[in-house]
Amino acid sequence: MTDEHCGATYLADVLGLTRRRVQQLVKTGVIARVSRGKYDLRQSVQAYIAFLQRSGSSMNYHDAKAKRETAEASMAEMRLRQMRGDLLPREVVEDEVARCISNCKSRFLGLPTKAAPVVIGMDEAAAKTILKEMIYEALDELSALPEAKNEATK
Repeated sequence: MTDEHCGATYLADVLGLTRRRVQQLVKTGVIARVSRGKYDLRQSVQAYIAFLQRSGSSMNYHDAKAKRETAEASMAEMRLRQMRGDLLPREVVEDEVARCISNCKSRFLGLPTKAAPVVIGMDEAAAKTILKEMIYEALDELSALPEAKNEATK
């Protein structure tokens, strides 16, 4: 078996990298030079494979570029959906959910005060009927709140 020495351009081509990336790998000690501008092809390939295995990544320049382009396209799609009004910022949704929960809490905590004077002295069946009506009335009012807000924004 003979030792095969090659230049940075050939090594970069074999590894699917740029010359600059080969130089970076030399600088970080991943690949070793045999002499000025010369590399042992077999040793360099094995060292690069070991480096990839240690780093847990086999992503090359083209894979990284494709991943970045996919992420950029996804971000552009989200910005477009947001401009169209199909996508809301997280803070807006969180604020609206918190407001709705607060409205529900207030409405239901007020039921005993509203219901007590009405159901005092009633038999159990009549009191249950009145309480159910008040609960359904509160639920109807609460379910109408988002619709009223949507109508106001149109």
